Amino acid sequence: MHGMEVSPKKRMVLMPNYDFKCLTCGAMREVFIHHKEYEKYIVRCEVDYKPMERVYSAPPAIRFNGTGFYSTGG
Repeated sequence: MHGMEVSPKKRMVLMPNYDFKCLTCGAMREVFIHHKEYEKYIVRCEVDYKPMERVYSAPPAIRFNGTGFYSTGG
């Protein structure tokens, strides 16, 4: 799951989540950190306690269908 976690009861944004990968063992971990405090944290692997690196994923592609959208081909 990527993006923001939203509380259905209060309709408020709780925390963004980030995906991290261990460079030594390859373990993946999802961490919820406030975007203003992201640079302060060193996320460590739960397996070998080594620092983990953030994994950046591509956003989903958007395609506009229907009349009224200009297309150049393809």
